[in-house]
Amino acid sequence: MADHSLSSDSVTVTGLFHDLMLKRSSASVVWANDTEKRLGLPVGVHFMTFKPRPKKPCANCPT
Repeated sequence: MADHSLSSDSVTVTGLFHDLMLKRSSASVVWANDTEKRLGLPVGVHFMTFKPRPKKPCANCPT
């Protein structure tokens, strides 16, 4: 039986994908201690609707 307990194992994001037709994103992760253990997760940020915030002037920057 596989051990599905939560532990402090690290995971690495191996890919970030965006489907332009379906307008959805997903990330692929793999566990560091078991490269056969992989997981795909939906990502909540839709890049097509993402708008960067305007830069605020820096109070300490030279003008």
